[in-house]
Amino acid sequence: MKRRVTFCFIFCSLTILAHAQTRLRIIATVHNPTKYITQDSLIKVLEAFKPDIILMEWDTSLIDDKGNIKLTKQQMANSLEGQTAQFYIQQHPQTAIRGFDIDYRNKFYKEHNTFSNEIKMGNLIDSMYKKNLLNDTTWFIVNALYSANQILNNFSHMKLKDINSALCMQAASLRQTLLYKRETEIIHYNQYLKSWYSFAKENADFWELRNKIMTKNILKYIKMYPRKKIAVMVGFYHKYALIDYLKPLSINKKFVLADYTDN
Repeated sequence: MKRRVTFCFIFCSLTILAHAQTRLRIIATVHNPTKYITQDSLIKVLEAFKPDIILMEWDTSLIDDKGNIKLTKQQMANSLEGQTAQFYIQQHPQTAIRGFDIDYRNKFYKEHNTFSNEIKMGNLIDSMYKKNLLNDTTWFIVNALYSANQILNNFSHMKLKDINSALCMQAASLRQTLLYKRETEIIHYNQYLKSWYSFAKENADFWELRNKIMTKNILKYIKMYPRKKIAVMVGFYHKYALIDYLKPLSINKKFVLADYTDN
């Protein structure tokens, strides 16, 4: 009997302590709705968690620390996360909304023609791959990247619980390593690709910088909102990096990383 009382006391104490800390939930999502990942499915997760603040994967130059948004309602509605946040805030006006991405993200991508250059560089690599102009090691790395791309594409058509799974995070981590580290090395040393090295390296560095700044901004809001619930909605390619950065800090920073199914 005494042991049972002691166990109950310890369990209750730990439960109270956990809920006295800031609770952080990273919700991986897609930017455009699919058959299974919709506004309704995201709202269901938010309603279960009941966040005090929602952090959005927005360029922080578009929203300040007081929640003043420089986006129109139409611009917010251009992404699944924006649609979801807009609807949730209408139902729960006391919930704060903030951005947490790097503050010059959109400007960087525009000035560097990132997306069009990614396509051009990718087309060149794909052409060399199909024409067997890559050596054995390089060919297999590119082949592995294509396989990882297909795996993540498959995940994007699954349910919200699937893209928030450990398996999906592992696949995303592998894909980003192949893309931003191994493929960048290939570009550096291949005489037909090395003209693209500066772009590839800069692109890889910016991806890593974004993840670090996202983590820094999340920690800032954890400090600003002690003992609150914070939901982070982010593209599912980023979740593994945020978890990797945040998990070791969770004890010292006085917050709990809530599992996807925790409330």
